[in-house]
Amino acid sequence: MWDPRDPNITQCLPKVHFYKVGLRLGLQQIEVKKAPHNAALEKTYSVSKKWKLDRVRGLAKQLDVSAEEVESWLKLRSAQDRPSVLTKFCESFWRCCYYTLACTAEVLILWNKPWFWDLDQCWTNFRDQTIARDVWWHIMISMSFYLSELMGLYFDVKRKDFWPMFTHHVISILLLFFAWKCNFNRITMAGIFLLDCNDILLELSKIMTYLGYNRMSFMTFFTFLFVWIVSRLGYLPFWIVKSYVKDAPRISPFLRDYSIYYIIMTLIFILLILNCIWTVFILKNARDILFTDKPYRDSRSDSDDNL
Repeated sequence: MWDPRDPNITQCLPKVHFYKVGLRLGLQQIEVKKAPHNAALEKTYSVSKKWKLDRVRGLAKQLDVSAEEVESWLKLRSAQDRPSVLTKFCESFWRCCYYTLACTAEVLILWNKPWFWDLDQCWTNFRDQTIARDVWWHIMISMSFYLSELMGLYFDVKRKDFWPMFTHHVISILLLFFAWKCNFNRITMAGIFLLDCNDILLELSKIMTYLGYNRMSFMTFFTFLFVWIVSRLGYLPFWIVKSYVKDAPRISPFLRDYSIYYIIMTLIFILLILNCIWTVFILKNARDILFTDKPYRDSRSDSDDNL
């Protein structure tokens, strides 16, 4: 978990600025009481962060303390790992900035590309197509972003959707790599745009929640929900995936002879399944907002301690 007071903060200079913005907007870095150091408890905690009553009693007997003291230590230790509102604000602010810049670049790149409006052109003599410099750079930047997000998963608090998110990042990196090697760059670029456009609204809704602007969060979240359904459950499967599965073999029949074509197809369908899983999480949030008067809360990102 990133800590703005970390002495190695120079390694995260962009987040320093986000931290300062959060402070100016009224957020505070709340001091968390640290659990007293205990080597035996720390060793057990490193193995499993959720202890059953039997384990608590066993540790209490081993250390000659009461079970209540062990439980109190566990609560304090778990609280240390939970990111503060300011920390989560910085993370969302960073992602919102990235997705905004990325989506703006994608619009500028794709707007005057005829193959974006007619995906059949993505498959016409695609092996001889020359990749445009702006498309190449954007695919490389997107791949680098997912690599950084993948590495960041191991330094952050483990979330409810750790494994779906891990799988998503790995599949995204593999898809970008295979698509680049196979010269599927045009269809890849169109797909990246559909994936990035709704993430801006997701991160913006989180930011509004962290700042206490519940009305703005409500409006942003349901706008995000609409865009998510249209882009990830509509255009992505019935425009991008349809083009790859149905139109590509029709225009370039030799694709059916290559195993890599089916490997990429498998990765795409796994990504679609993950989108459906996340849609369930999002709809649960929408239900809570509409029927319990709760502000937007990203249930995907809760730590495992809250399960």
